[in-house]
Amino acid sequence: VTGNTGTRRIAQPKPATYCEGDQTKCVRGAKQPIIWNQAEGSNLITTPGQLPGYNMKLGFADGAQNDIFEPEPTPSQSTAAPSNTTVADPPTRSALECLGMKAVKVLDKRRLHRRWIKL
Repeated sequence: VTGNTGTRRIAQPKPATYCEGDQTKCVRGAKQPIIWNQAEGSNLITTPGQLPGYNMKLGFADGAQNDIFEPEPTPSQSTAAPSNTTVADPPTRSALECLGMKAVKVLDKRRLHRRWIKL
């Protein structure tokens, strides 16, 4: 991200749920991308006539998504290491790995492809 000045991490995303008519049922915070109408791996179940979209029917508000970050740690939750200790950077995960997906190699028509599967 260009010009990033924040240090907060993105929270673990959750699947969105239909909440049209009752905003208290909406999932708050970070949400997974909508994976819908797949043979397997869908994270949203709909009834006939419901078509998902990135809107308030699924709890996606217009504008910046400022609610997707983990809360700032309080001073008592500080994870600062003593000055004589070396702390390694945490391993980074791709967005798909954060959603519980795993990359696998698939040989298809003599070509090796990388596919993502749900764990």
